[in-house]
Amino acid sequence: MRGLLLTVVVGCGGGQVAETVPETFQPPAEPPSPEEPGWWSRSVDVCPDDAVLAGDAPPAGDEIWCQRPNGSKHGRWTWWADNGAKISEGEYLDDAPDGEWVVWYENGNRKAQGRYQQGRETGRWYGWDEAGYLTTDVTMDAGQRHGPWTWYHPNGRKAGEGEFLRGKPHGIWNRWDAGGRLTKVEEYDNDRLLRATEYRDGRPIAKAD
Repeated sequence: MRGLLLTVVVGCGGGQVAETVPETFQPPAEPPSPEEPGWWSRSVDVCPDDAVLAGDAPPAGDEIWCQRPNGSKHGRWTWWADNGAKISEGEYLDDAPDGEWVVWYENGNRKAQGRYQQGRETGRWYGWDEAGYLTTDVTMDAGQRHGPWTWYHPNGRKAGEGEFLRGKPHGIWNRWDAGGRLTKVEEYDNDRLLRATEYRDGRPIAKAD
């Protein structure tokens, strides 16, 4: 489980052709700080149904969760690094990740954030670098990239965007430099590259015969 949350926020990908400067992105709301008092510290109702609290928070342990009598995780779950920094937090439903999950770097900045449904990524997932800059915004469906994918330069401007169709690039993909200038346009048909055009100063570069 500790590596499960990182699979959708790595790599590069690239919507509609646009030669204007892309708009900067406003990231989703910050989740609770990793340093705030934890859910497990509440006096009642910390676990749903017949689940009970298991594990320990630092310094006694590095993982705490809700567990049913059969040993399956059911309810909230939190994990810490060896240095005591909170690394990941989310919920389980019948031993499968379900609901909102957040992953942090050891410096406290977010690394990934999104939702699971019955153990598979769904909806929009976001990724950040260790300095706190947004790097990716991808739409997931049943654990596959399906829909818009956007990635960003550290200054907040789009570096590229495109669409996935059941895990494969499809349609128009655009790439921009850090100043917002279009540098490349590609067109895919279900992962098959149909054409690619490079741009300089907003104009297509003529190819030699």
